[in-house]
Amino acid sequence: MLLELCGLSLQESSAEAILREVGPRIRAEEAQRTVQMQAELEQAMAKRLMVEVTSEPALPPLSVRGVEGKRLYASVDATTAHLDGDWHNVQAGMVFTVESDVEGRDRLLQREYLSGRMNMETLGWRMRTLAYRWQGPSYGEVVFLGDGAPCNWNLAATHFPDALCILDFYHASEHVWELSRALYRQEDAVQKALGDRWVRSRLDSLKKEGPKPLLRALKRRTGKTKPQQEAIRKALGYFTTNGKRMDYPAHLKAGRMIGSGPIEAACKVVVGQRLKQAGMRWTDTGADAVLAVRTTLLNGNSQRLTELARAA
Repeated sequence: MLLELCGLSLQESSAEAILREVGPRIRAEEAQRTVQMQAELEQAMAKRLMVEVTSEPALPPLSVRGVEGKRLYASVDATTAHLDGDWHNVQAGMVFTVESDVEGRDRLLQREYLSGRMNMETLGWRMRTLAYRWQGPSYGEVVFLGDGAPCNWNLAATHFPDALCILDFYHASEHVWELSRALYRQEDAVQKALGDRWVRSRLDSLKKEGPKPLLRALKRRTGKTKPQQEAIRKALGYFTTNGKRMDYPAHLKAGRMIGSGPIEAACKVVVGQRLKQAGMRWTDTGADAVLAVRTTLLNGNSQRLTELARAA
């Protein structure tokens, strides 16, 4: 069976062999870019402190792309895939620039993906390198958009300390709906209707006034049962912790995105459509090679992929 790989017509077995060789080469290049970025950061810090860095030889400057668009966004998320006999998290990240639509709202302009099975430390450095190559500090504003997972905000605090952090509005909405299901009996039509009305009112208030009215309302509620009291306690903790990331009125007024649609789409396009088709089972090594090649293709760097494929 003949397959097309990077402009080459190959037998399926040959294409697989090339893929397994090209994927690690791409990963090695990505790792080298991270090393270059870290070296440049170290050299910049040493210059500010007026000290000399002599431990390692100087590395060539990391290539960067031109600034284009209104602001730069960074976002991360995780999905799952069947690897080495079990389901494991696969990380996805992206940076993207935006332009204004006719109503002044941000819409995606240019983007670049990364993906793989990795820990949050590795993901953080790879995201930082990606944003560095996109000249993040040169944009008027950098936005980190994510769901409520604490590890995402730890990553943002470490690698994007100057970014404006926004909690995905729909993730916040899920927590309001979850609380409603605990407070209003879903099997009772009247109670359910009351709960639905309460949620719509609270979500409308979140967009127009931010989290403070919701927090005041939660503090006034006591809950009639222990499960209800626990649900209120959890919701209070969630919205208190994330309140600083929920200034939706200001974000909407500025035209910023408040939904994590781009990174959720990335999880589907980069990982889901390639690794999660019916009956698919992968080795960790094979899946990583596929993701390395797929992100390179989706990022529009097919020329580099063709060079690596021919060399393999």
